[in-house]
Amino acid sequence: MRITQMAVVLSASLAFLATAAAETPSVAQLGWLAQSWQSQQTDGGLGQQVWLAPGGGSMLGVFRLTRRGKLEFAELLTIGPGKDGLTLTIRRLGRTLEPLEGKRSVTSFRATQITADKAVFESGTAQLTRISYLKTAKGMTVRVVPRVGGAEKPIEFHYTRAAAK
Repeated sequence: MRITQMAVVLSASLAFLATAAAETPSVAQLGWLAQSWQSQQTDGGLGQQVWLAPGGGSMLGVFRLTRRGKLEFAELLTIGPGKDGLTLTIRRLGRTLEPLEGKRSVTSFRATQITADKAVFESGTAQLTRISYLKTAKGMTVRVVPRVGGAEKPIEFHYTRAAAK
């Protein structure tokens, strides 16, 4: 009887560990993000993102927004391990690559949901509280949720795969 109880406890422990490992987010789950994307903005601007494939436990991306043929700003992005698990880190840069927010130009968001077609990152301290990437039939939707006057105001950007040039 005692051996049977030990076997049950061992089996339950292994099942728990397997479930925990399966639920641990990984950049490998975000491989679909690795490509060139573009989004025509409602104000006439063009948003472009390029993500490199997962490698070395991380992903590297770059974003730029152009209006009237001129760079408005750019961002360097990484997704990789952080102190609170998988983390999206963004550094905003101006036209001459100067940090836009001075020394506080780096913002980190912890992953709260990673699936085969969705990634949600949240920050409890930033003016931008949440960023999500959703794979769609036509491309990708990026949803950013800034805090404006104490209230969250979600904005969606719809991206398509950029044509290779």
